[in-house]
Amino acid sequence: MKRLNILLVLCLAATTGCLAQDYKMVSGVFASKGDARLRLVISDGRFTYIDSRKGGDLATPCCDTLTYGEVSLDRGGYLLLKSDRSLNPIFVGMTVAERTNPGSDSVEFIIRNPIESQYHKYNSEGGDLIYTPAVEAAGQASGYFKENQRPVRSNRIRFFNPKKAGITSISLTIQPQGSIFVKNLVVREMNTDTYMVRDKGANVFEITLPQLSYGFISYLRLDGDYAKILDKDRIVWKGKEFVKVK
Repeated sequence: MKRLNILLVLCLAATTGCLAQDYKMVSGVFASKGDARLRLVISDGRFTYIDSRKGGDLATPCCDTLTYGEVSLDRGGYLLLKSDRSLNPIFVGMTVAERTNPGSDSVEFIIRNPIESQYHKYNSEGGDLIYTPAVEAAGQASGYFKENQRPVRSNRIRFFNPKKAGITSISLTIQPQGSIFVKNLVVREMNTDTYMVRDKGANVFEITLPQLSYGFISYLRLDGDYAKILDKDRIVWKGKEFVKVK
């Protein structure tokens, strides 16, 4: 006997019955029925959610893309959307370059990231990010650095170090300001891992946070969002109908 692929549909509705449909993964560009500038792009198991509007009259550096990630087909005609894994960590990765300024009685921290590098481009005076450093010095009490664990609105931070104590560890807490030029401020606080200093004689630390961009703090985080497939040309998601662009 030949094998038959049978779609079993259990109809519990007491109305006129239900129509069985073999749902398949949709693909293409789907525009919101109420606002065509909102678009859901689906291709090869990936999705991108786009809003082409600018934030008011501001020439915001970010972002047409609201989020992106993986999409799969669930039973019952639903799409399952999950944000890219790179958006999920609660810690921001950092690399640190150590060097020594022999004549200095201070410890200097220079913080670099994509947001800092774009301040000048968008005529900003900076200060969109507030950094709170947590620094440990060898053989010194936790209150040795008066500037320690205090918020700073600058990417160049200097600690007075009269005893020229060696630094043993560094970590940062980062908070974006509400005035930052993004459409949606999603991430309110970020933390780095604790960096263990290799050279205890170093007193200048260049800290690079490559992940910290306008996009990273504004992308929506979706952990299994469902979208209903009406047919190959129509999707309902977040209460909006998206229609395939022909």
